[in-house]
Amino acid sequence: MHLRKSIEALRRWRPGHYLRSSGHLFFWLILRAGIQVALIIALTRILSAQEYGSFVAVLAVATLFTPLAGLGMYSVLVRDGARNPASISRQLSAALGLWWRATILFGLLGAVATWMVLPNVLDALPLAVLVVGEIASSSLVELLARTEQARNRPQRYGAMNGGLSLARLAAIGLFALVGNKSLEEWIWFYTIASFGYAGALSAWMFRSMSLQMVRKPEWALLREGRPFLLAVLSLRVQAEVNKPVIAHTGLAAVGSFNIAQRGLDIAALPLNALQEVLTPRLFASNRPLRHAALPTAFIMGLAGMEAVVLWYGAPLLSYLFGPAYADVVWLVRALIMLPAAQALRNILGVAAVALDCANSLTGSYVTSMAASIGLNLWLVPAYGLRGAVAAIYATEGLTTIILATVLVHHCIVHRRPRV
Repeated sequence: MHLRKSIEALRRWRPGHYLRSSGHLFFWLILRAGIQVALIIALTRILSAQEYGSFVAVLAVATLFTPLAGLGMYSVLVRDGARNPASISRQLSAALGLWWRATILFGLLGAVATWMVLPNVLDALPLAVLVVGEIASSSLVELLARTEQARNRPQRYGAMNGGLSLARLAAIGLFALVGNKSLEEWIWFYTIASFGYAGALSAWMFRSMSLQMVRKPEWALLREGRPFLLAVLSLRVQAEVNKPVIAHTGLAAVGSFNIAQRGLDIAALPLNALQEVLTPRLFASNRPLRHAALPTAFIMGLAGMEAVVLWYGAPLLSYLFGPAYADVVWLVRALIMLPAAQALRNILGVAAVALDCANSLTGSYVTSMAASIGLNLWLVPAYGLRGAVAAIYATEGLTTIILATVLVHHCIVHRRPRV
């Protein structure tokens, strides 16, 4: 009976609009990725391997605090906005009222934490400027862009995020022309460009959406955003916590690992586009598990084909970045299954939220973060980059198992109303 239903569903599936929307977003994602690649190439040519590794290591710690500034409100906007589009302006105004307070708090905490974890990488002032600027600009742009995702406008969502990368690319072009090629001066160019773009985007959004700054914060949003915050923070910890640990074994190794991850991020762009377009649809669906089945199978098949391309295409990176980053080739090959693992984990998490099981996921996210930190502290000092690879896969596997268990136990066994 279940097989017959699956076959009928496959026959009825008309993915045209879904794929077109994903294609629009993919265009902006690939454009953004191209800009980021150009930025990485330029930085590796202008800065030394040690300086580039220092820059990446500091940004890695800063990005751990970026979700904290968002307080999980990104996904709250997408979930509630997809279900009730008329409420988006009010929700965004309320979210911004909490965002600026959180940014001040976590920007300062992030700067202090970075200084403690990486005390000899940069002087105090440029380190604080880089950390606070990254947290504030990235979290604000993400918050504004998510309102367009909630409205099922993936092209605008992609364009807003791509604009931040474009502003930073323009900054490095100016830096290459007039700068003295020092890491500290590049940090100022990078931060000014980031703040300038975030400010311009904010001004445009305030005019177009008639936003009003909220005098009294809606603290209830903190409770709504908690499970989403933990989900995003868990993902960031798994992706970035290894870099400060690797930095203690060698700053050049941090640069190699970052390049490998960025290469995998580019390969995962079609998967990410499909997931981002799928997310608001699942939030608005009365049967998210059923509606997620065929898109998930399609995404996993695409991920398998990309793994083959990555394996044979990895040696090209050695020609692109030079002998200082020789480890990039084997790192990419070692991590070729990571995009598929992350896509599956993300879809399971979205399905759980769509089924109103978000609060049940708190323990799973805390567990995965603790596992990621513990595994990296254990494996990286002992095994170097290979230990970092092992820690990533182990954490992804653990998180996926926990999410699947939560879905089965809370959403199928108990038959929640939205199933």
